[in-house]
Amino acid sequence: MTKTFNARKGLLACTALASTCFMNSAAHAQGATPAAEDNGGLAEIIVTAQKREQSLQDVPIAVTAVTQEALQANRVVNVTDLSALAPGVTVRPSLGSSSIPSFTVRGAVSYGVVPGSDKQVSMYLDGVYLSSPRGAIFDLPNVQRIELLRGPQGTLFGRNATAGAVSISTADPTGEASAKLSGTYGNNDMFRGEVSVNTPEFGPFSAYLSYVRYQYRGHTRNGRIETFDRATNSLSNPKTVTSAPWLGGKKSDTFFAALKFESGDFRMVYKFDRNNAEETPGAVGLIGYDFTRGLGNLFGSYVNAIVSGQNGLPLATDGKRPDVVWNSYNTPTDQFQEGHNLTATYVVNDHVSIKNIAAYRSSAVAATATLSGVDALPIPASAAAANIAFLSASSPAFAALTPAQQQAAFAANIGQPYVLFGSGPASRSKQWSDELQVNYNSDFLTLTVGGMYFKSKDNTNEHGMQNTVAFTQINGGTIPYLPGIAYNEARSLAAYAQGEFHLTPQLDVILGGRFTDDKKIASLTSLTTATCPATITTSAGLKACPLITNTFNYKGSKFNYLLGVNFKPNDDILVYAKWSTAYVSGGKVGPIEFVPETAKSAEAGIKADLLDRHLRTNLSVFWAEYKNYQSAQGGNTLGALPEFQALVPDARIRNALGTFVYPQGDVTAKGFELEVTAAPGNGVVLGGSLSYTDTKFTNVPGLLKAASNLAATSPDSDYRPTFRPNWTANLYGQYTSQPVWGEARISARLQGNFQSKMIAAPNANIRSIFPFYTESVPAYWLINGRIALEKINVGGADATLAVWGKNITDNRSISFPFNQSGLASATFIEPRRYGVDVTIEF
Repeated sequence: MTKTFNARKGLLACTALASTCFMNSAAHAQGATPAAEDNGGLAEIIVTAQKREQSLQDVPIAVTAVTQEALQANRVVNVTDLSALAPGVTVRPSLGSSSIPSFTVRGAVSYGVVPGSDKQVSMYLDGVYLSSPRGAIFDLPNVQRIELLRGPQGTLFGRNATAGAVSISTADPTGEASAKLSGTYGNNDMFRGEVSVNTPEFGPFSAYLSYVRYQYRGHTRNGRIETFDRATNSLSNPKTVTSAPWLGGKKSDTFFAALKFESGDFRMVYKFDRNNAEETPGAVGLIGYDFTRGLGNLFGSYVNAIVSGQNGLPLATDGKRPDVVWNSYNTPTDQFQEGHNLTATYVVNDHVSIKNIAAYRSSAVAATATLSGVDALPIPASAAAANIAFLSASSPAFAALTPAQQQAAFAANIGQPYVLFGSGPASRSKQWSDELQVNYNSDFLTLTVGGMYFKSKDNTNEHGMQNTVAFTQINGGTIPYLPGIAYNEARSLAAYAQGEFHLTPQLDVILGGRFTDDKKIASLTSLTTATCPATITTSAGLKACPLITNTFNYKGSKFNYLLGVNFKPNDDILVYAKWSTAYVSGGKVGPIEFVPETAKSAEAGIKADLLDRHLRTNLSVFWAEYKNYQSAQGGNTLGALPEFQALVPDARIRNALGTFVYPQGDVTAKGFELEVTAAPGNGVVLGGSLSYTDTKFTNVPGLLKAASNLAATSPDSDYRPTFRPNWTANLYGQYTSQPVWGEARISARLQGNFQSKMIAAPNANIRSIFPFYTESVPAYWLINGRIALEKINVGGADATLAVWGKNITDNRSISFPFNQSGLASATFIEPRRYGVDVTIEF
């Protein structure tokens, strides 16, 4: 019993990245020989994909553990850097390089941009669910490991993981006195400095503290600088903002602290993290335009005249990242994250342990960004004829004026800024959660039982100004008054259990279930036509109208389950198969109700360590079906459609909605994911992954077909799945030398991440209607690498000197295209970054 107890404590103390520690623990826990760690083979990795610590190769889940070497070589400093590090997983910033990550996993594209909605891919930090993705691209603090779980995780992770989950774990105090100083210098005035300290044990207490300063100048020059008045019409947060001269820059301060209390079988760790950042959205390039196709001949000709009348306007007609853009709407983004986490663990005996995770998190984001690639263009005199023709046809009063009066009326507009598509949301969020877990382990049964309480509050667009300004003249740079203030409150209770029944030493049967009860309150404070007629259009007139608050309630419950079987013919091979379900909760955004999205999936896989652990192959094949697939839609982009006007008859509420959730139909995905790692010789590791996903839509709503210029009667096969690459892959080589002098050694890693061609427009014939639209994003590779001289003895301290490069070939491809109203624009892959790291550890 003492041997088993000590092995369990050793496993709890080890990390997924400390391979030597794990190999020693594994030798006791699994009956392996200690010599296995010296045979030049692959070390085991610990993950917590099933709410308890297990060897990666023993987990019947398609999960990738991102190692410390991969984090360093690929320069993973925020969530979007995880793209393609796991098969079938792509991550990128949402449109306009905003602070909202977009995940693509197994046929699902998860945004979570709509207040009051959940996500298909959930994010966890130290076991705590991050409810609000707004601002979730933050500097990752002191990462110990990252696990990317693919497929429905509805039993153990809950109502927001129909496609997968991302679990990030940070470091605990070690209890051994140590300090680390590191600095990074790179191109574009990059600097990253880190100071971290581990204290020795003071009785049962030990602590860990760190501070990171990270900053770099933007990479693309902003060729047009404007000042915008966001105070005159603001209900709160009044301020004047000015365009950023460089785009894609950042200034970030991250504080992290952990305090551990450990006595006997009881351990409690409190963690605090805080991140304050000022970022400038990445550059958006205008690829092409013909607004007569999207806005009609008269109005479209006027907008065409505004754009074509600009001298020196840069265009990205080749679909490559430009050096200069006119993104005057891109102003610095203020971002804040703070979290408190208290995790208590008690080992009752050799069979039972109890864990409780209590947390509070808050965040706030205020961002502005262009979506069109050009905005706040001064209206040129050359647009007079097009403007007069449009107003004469749309306004009888204007048509009755004499030509001289019409010219005089237009002359007053010359030089005033005109915005095509500019976004300026603001949000703040709070969440409280508590999860209790009980783990039981015996020769016959391994059981995890838990319960969870979760509550969140989200406030959006409290500034009361127009969120998305589209095709609007803003006199004097004053952002129009158009309140659409949203408040969303969610409460969720859940109970779950998952057991592995060890029928024989080789055969396990898995049964799991989770019951969740959801309640949501949503309100929208806006103008309505009942008290503010549509004929009132000026800000002064609108501000005189009373605001109306409409409250919407949602209540629902759901049971999800998992059935699986594991077969281990020997200690090095696991064959598994399972059927699992999950769901994303329903709700309301304004008057638009959305029902829960449900998922069911079949998966089979094999995990094998071969050739005395010199070759590791993990393969999974899957089929998944998502019913009532939830998608984010924009009220401004759908406002002209009769189908949307019938859905929301009140024009004032339509304009105030911003984004909302609307079903995209049903999605079916199938494919495979393969990971291979080999250790052909001492110090050499070669690896890679390959995935294929085939995705199809059915039961597509007529509204979304109409938005894609498809007839309502067109077959569902005409509506193509967007932003879902069929293939992803990566290849890497890693080398660690024997000591070259003293204990100093050389380590190097080179990695390439691949994404295949990605459809960007649901309508395959879109270019025949809008010739400039971006129909697809070409396939591309990203090459990253790092080489370091480690363990250099400097006065008794260990020093590391490293040189690294990210996007070494400077790939300039599109990362996220935007097609709307006759224009095509895009954000692009960040340019090549390179630098030098210097680290000293005491």
